[in-house]
Amino acid sequence: MEWLAPSLQLGFSDEEQIYAQKRTRRLRIFDEMKITVPWEAFLALIKPVNPMPSSKGGRPPIPFEVML
Repeated sequence: MEWLAPSLQLGFSDEEQIYAQKRTRRLRIFDEMKITVPWEAFLALIKPVNPMPSSKGGRPPIPFEVML
């Protein structure tokens, strides 16, 4: 009797279950914000008041896209 090795090929549903990640509350909020907030207009509104790097040196300011 010949021994048959189990199939190592994964189906689509198997792959989805293996690599699926739980949607955290943070990621759900970010997804909702992307839908509801017009980011380009919002960033254009904030950009004029964002601190600019000084010619004197020192620590560079954190980009406002990162702070949001």
